[in-house]
Amino acid sequence: MYLLYPGLSRVASYNIDYPRNRTIDNRDTAVAYEVELKIRVGCDVLDELRKRIVGKGGVFQVSREETDYYFVHPCRDFLESDEALRARFVDGKIESLTYKGPRLKRDLKTRYEIVVKISSGDIIELLNRLGFKVGVVVVKKRDYYKYNDVLVTLDVVKDLGCFVELELLGDSEDLLDSIVEELGIEGKVVKESYAELLMNKKIGSLDRF
Repeated sequence: MYLLYPGLSRVASYNIDYPRNRTIDNRDTAVAYEVELKIRVGCDVLDELRKRIVGKGGVFQVSREETDYYFVHPCRDFLESDEALRARFVDGKIESLTYKGPRLKRDLKTRYEIVVKISSGDIIELLNRLGFKVGVVVVKKRDYYKYNDVLVTLDVVKDLGCFVELELLGDSEDLLDSIVEELGIEGKVVKESYAELLMNKKIGSLDRF
């Protein structure tokens, strides 16, 4: 297990200190802030998007199933503080524990992040004993592509549908919007996390009774 401790970059710079050639399973440097854009798309366009990404020079990296457990804090409301604690399992095996801080007020795509890589152990039981409880479970099939300085993922999320996520690997935030246009990605921009979308859907279902 090792800790990816955030660097001392200035918030205003949106500095993402990823290595330029980083791959999905090789986050071996500091991560101060993540900058990403999520777009809801029709599931029928994913195959065409895959072809378009590769045809324009993108590189396929990996396809995998991710199960994310989001925890409820025993002492404060993560919904009010706009924070999250997530344990991620990949193809049934624990991979990481991630803390996500509040989104920056001026740009809801940007938030502070710390990732701890974990190779074994019952992290859910450990957190339960500390008072944390599982609040939401997000299950998705995700394909990863590297496209210029952006990590593009095509997601099929259980009970939610299909999405494209673009995560900035360099330091030019405007690159996200330009790549959306370049790849012809059409859909609705979503600022909520998958966990928030699932919670809202659950609340909406309860309101009907």
